[in-house]
Amino acid sequence: MTTIPADAAAIRKRLNAIAPLKPQGRAVTADSLGRYLAMEAQLAWSRSAGSIDHPVTMQDIAIVTGYFAAAHALLRLHDTAPQEADEVAEEIAGALEDPGDIGSWLWEHHGSRAQEVADLAAALAKATAPRTGQP
Repeated sequence: MTTIPADAAAIRKRLNAIAPLKPQGRAVTADSLGRYLAMEAQLAWSRSAGSIDHPVTMQDIAIVTGYFAAAHALLRLHDTAPQEADEVAEEIAGALEDPGDIGSWLWEHHGSRAQEVADLAAALAKATAPRTGQP
């Protein structure tokens, strides 16, 4: 049976020791980042499924599946092309530490339809945003 620390900071410290974003004294690899993202997926799953007071939302599912997809892809790529996987892991880890370039990466990934995807995503986000008291 796992001994669980009493406070959130100690629990996070234990999780980070098991699967750190950046292993101390070592370079980020696809294997290490994949395990970190898998741990974050488990944490997101536990947050969304762990409370009767919090019904699971599509946003919760998207967060869990996003972490899972990234972890799964990195770990599989690590098995087949470790050098390329490690290069990708370094790029992802850099984006997690400094998310300023994520927009340009997304733009590049969408290719010739980037503007259309951006416009439609913004419109959908606005159309599905929780309504405040404003008319």
